[in-house]
Amino acid sequence: MISTSQRLCNPRRLSGIAALLGALSASGGALAQTIPTTPSAAASATTPVVAPAAAPSAEAAPSTSVEARLAKQQAQIDALAARAKDQEKTVTTLRQQASSASDEAPTKLLSFWGFSDLTFGGIHYDSPNALYKVATPYNATFYSTGINLYVKSEMTRTLSALVETQLSYTPNGATPSDNYASSAYVGNTLIQSSPGTPPANTTVHGPYSQLSYRQDGIVIERAYLEWKPADWFGVRAGRFLTPFGIWNEDHGSPVLIGVDYPQFMNFNLVPLQQLGLEALGSVGLGDDVRMEYAITFANSNGPSDEYKDLTDMKALGARLKLVYSHDDLYFRLGGYAYYNQYVDSTDSIVIHLTPKLVLDNSVATPAGDLTTINQSSNNYIVTGDLDFRFKKFRLMGEIANKTTIYTVPSSLGSISELIKSVPVNVNAYDASHYGYGGYVMAAYEVPFRSKLIDFSLTPYVGYDYVIPSTTVLQNQTQQVRGGLNVKPSPFVTLKVEAARVMPQSTTVNSQGTAIFSQIAFSF
Repeated sequence: MISTSQRLCNPRRLSGIAALLGALSASGGALAQTIPTTPSAAASATTPVVAPAAAPSAEAAPSTSVEARLAKQQAQIDALAARAKDQEKTVTTLRQQASSASDEAPTKLLSFWGFSDLTFGGIHYDSPNALYKVATPYNATFYSTGINLYVKSEMTRTLSALVETQLSYTPNGATPSDNYASSAYVGNTLIQSSPGTPPANTTVHGPYSQLSYRQDGIVIERAYLEWKPADWFGVRAGRFLTPFGIWNEDHGSPVLIGVDYPQFMNFNLVPLQQLGLEALGSVGLGDDVRMEYAITFANSNGPSDEYKDLTDMKALGARLKLVYSHDDLYFRLGGYAYYNQYVDSTDSIVIHLTPKLVLDNSVATPAGDLTTINQSSNNYIVTGDLDFRFKKFRLMGEIANKTTIYTVPSSLGSISELIKSVPVNVNAYDASHYGYGGYVMAAYEVPFRSKLIDFSLTPYVGYDYVIPSTTVLQNQTQQVRGGLNVKPSPFVTLKVEAARVMPQSTTVNSQGTAIFSQIAFSF
């Protein structure tokens, strides 16, 4: 039931009442004018009667009411728009305050993750006396690269730190500097032999116990502080991974398609880590295109560059990468250029004495340091990488070239001297040379997903080649490999791979077939 107040507030009823009142007023005026004002009825009869005024149109009031309502609504819209502008200003101010405050407040103090793997397999050489089999697993064996552990601290919005360490099973069992025992014969006559350096043995006993264990090693992969105020600019200070190629910066065994790294990485044509400073960033060039860059300034690559530099000249590097990504298509093209001055030196203390065995002050420096340069070279490295993905298909490749120009040449080494037919006991020196290598690999992921299963199969094929030094071309090696990856979980990768290893010179080495399987997992 509608109340009285509701009925009275109805606009249509109000307008009707107003019209009725107007009509009544007009009628009252007409009646008053018909009452005779004089006794003469005839006079009043001859007086013209004024017709009553027309009543106002009943539609005029609603029209006026609608206009009023529209005006009121427009005023409310204007007020809301002004309020929205004020709120936008307030939000902008709060965001600025939050941004500045987040530079001081912690966001995520610590994160931990890592990966590990277990590999089983070996290399079967066509010749049982292959020269380099001493440095490879020629017996079927289990082995592991160790455990990589990551710790990251996001101290503020722009400041973070990352540490990656590898817990390694070496040096136990490894031969230092590849100094293997050797023997040289003329006919059946032994003319020279060397015991080499025995494999490292780190077995020790526990304190006051006969329980023995092996002390394994720790490798510091990277440890740096990063300040990144914007996507286009950031700085890292510490030990960082050299920003080249595809697999060096993302080197976890669970994400590697093959069981092992490409051959040119195993021969260290490019330093994998550096100690110093790295500036990096990413700039958008469009909706689907971006450019990434990095500039490195670090210790020159040398025998102890993670500890100290043996030259005043620092290593300089620059990385540029162009990335296109749209829907199912991904394409990236990158390169890295690097220069360093390699120096291997030895410091020794030199003392000048008199015949009485006291310091001889007659010489300029009676006691001082003497630095002997054992090896020195200028190294120029250029790399290139390509990664193409379309839906589940992936094609990738890398190349690297290293130019070594000696200022103080190094010894060629006994094995290389024999390969180059240098007579025993003749010390030969290496010449300036090139070293280069690369690979290409194709893979296709086949997913299997349903309510009961969720895994993927990725068959792949690849070709590797490497020439560590043009001084000894006999060390050139090619490899053809193929395999299958199975991912039963995003955190686990099962691999099986077969490869044919083909060195250029079979007189000093041997071709071989490698078969490996691996389980790699992240956590």
